[in-house]
Amino acid sequence: LGGVLRSRHSGQELVVATTHLKAKFGDLRASFRHEQSKDILKWLEAIRGGRPIILAGDLNGLPSESFFSMLTSDQDVPLVSSYGVGEEEDIGDVTATKVEYTTWKVRDSGEQKHVLDYILHTPGQLETLRTLNVPDEAAVGEDRLPSLRFSSDHMSLVADISLISYI
Repeated sequence: LGGVLRSRHSGQELVVATTHLKAKFGDLRASFRHEQSKDILKWLEAIRGGRPIILAGDLNGLPSESFFSMLTSDQDVPLVSSYGVGEEEDIGDVTATKVEYTTWKVRDSGEQKHVLDYILHTPGQLETLRTLNVPDEAAVGEDRLPSLRFSSDHMSLVADISLISYI
């Protein structure tokens, strides 16, 4: 799902898109996420028209997976994470805390604490000013996610992103 937003003040436009990639771990599902990410990059390049991009969503994979490196190293549609995740250490002059998890569940198979959700954007055209910290262990509680306090099995990610003049 995506669209083009235009600033009423400056007339500048940006592409904002959200997605949900194939869930579950394993080589087969990781290859699905890789292929889905290739399709997303092709689609974004086709509609971008030089505009900056914000891509957010439940990508259901770890930053160590190939889909993440593909999204953050593509030459046509380069993206950076608003949160410090994966191998990406240089996130500019950002007030961003490296996120340790976006989901923390207890299942029959055990406890699962992972980064699966992301806010990505084009560097140079957009700049992350700050991000909202994910609650710590004490705030999440023993029940983990979801719970009475946190209704989803994923944390909400929030970033203030500034549009840098590109016209």
